[in-house]
Amino acid sequence: RSRYHTRLNMRHGGSEEPPERFVLVVDDEEPVRQLVQEVLEDAGYRVAAAARVSEALRYLDDPALDAIVSDIRMPDESGLDLLAAARERRPGLPVVLMTGAAAAAERAQAAAEGVPVLEKPFTFAELEAAVAAALR
Repeated sequence: RSRYHTRLNMRHGGSEEPPERFVLVVDDEEPVRQLVQEVLEDAGYRVAAAARVSEALRYLDDPALDAIVSDIRMPDESGLDLLAAARERRPGLPVVLMTGAAAAAERAQAAAEGVPVLEKPFTFAELEAAVAAALR
């Protein structure tokens, strides 16, 4: 367990862990994907990761999936494509988008869908807060 996880347990008084929620992280950049996965795991989430939208789509059929955290800009398809598929196949499934380089039109589309967009670089606290809010 990382030092970050230890701090989280101390912050929660070391008491009973919150119910485990299942979050899918989608980002084509491996270091970002791994860091987001680790932060969410340390926060008590069960996390799966995918490098491409095509890989992520299979998780939409998993009824245990509670939320998606996805980059917007990726080589094959965008996080907005994944959002559209999620809205079609799993209406109401919370989605949080991340970006370091999204165009204004992409941000506007996310806003129109009521989806939060985290601007890279973001803090661990901002990531945790966005996922927690999406799951409420």
